[in-house]
Amino acid sequence: MQRDSTAGTFIVATVLCVVCSFLVAGTAQLLDGKIKSNKVVDRKKNVLIAAGLVDASASPEQVDKEYDDKIKEVMVDLATGQPVSDDELPKGYDPKKAANDPKLNVPVENNALMGIRNREPYAPVYKIASGGYVLPVYGKGLWGTLWGFLALEDDATTVKGITFYDHKETPGLGAEIADSEQWKEQWPGKKAIDSNGDVQLQVKKGKTASDNPAFDYTIDGVSGATITSKGVDHLIKYWLGDDGFGKYLAKQ
Repeated sequence: MQRDSTAGTFIVATVLCVVCSFLVAGTAQLLDGKIKSNKVVDRKKNVLIAAGLVDASASPEQVDKEYDDKIKEVMVDLATGQPVSDDELPKGYDPKKAANDPKLNVPVENNALMGIRNREPYAPVYKIASGGYVLPVYGKGLWGTLWGFLALEDDATTVKGITFYDHKETPGLGAEIADSEQWKEQWPGKKAIDSNGDVQLQVKKGKTASDNPAFDYTIDGVSGATITSKGVDHLIKYWLGDDGFGKYLAKQ
């Protein structure tokens, strides 16, 4: 067969295509695995940041060690507040996917999360070994969904910290819920739930004076970001309430 024959050219091209397709597929699998691994580390890191156990500079190795040593994940039935075992969960259960699955999701009533219509039936609680709880929270902001973690002290009523790790808010305005350390420093020590078990924590426009009776329950909203602040207020009230983690927290 001549080296420049049509058949020879076709064979070489076919072999190259097959080799390239395998290389592309292999690279895609490696990248997919890396992306998933990074997401797991990022979730762990933000849980730890909310709990005050690491800061944003923590390495992946430090995150894994701190998380394994100091955090225990418990899946909770939000309807009852009771922990559930892996055997009780639907096979391959994923909270985010469950929120969009009509066979599993639960309606969010009265626009409580500003546009989010359904939530998952079971959600994780991250218990801190030294005392306290980290709760995953989310709700609508101005431009999209705000995803974060709210940490409570061991009394399950006092705020330990907060972090927002995914959002679409405007830089310098609504994005300050994630970027401004000064804004986040307001949260630790605030009372989220009163002695009657009612959610009192609020995010309010303007500055609340320290002698105001509501001071211990109030977070000053972000200046120039009224809708984002309102979104945070709504999501905090929802996830701390009976439709969220309220029933679980009441048992602690």
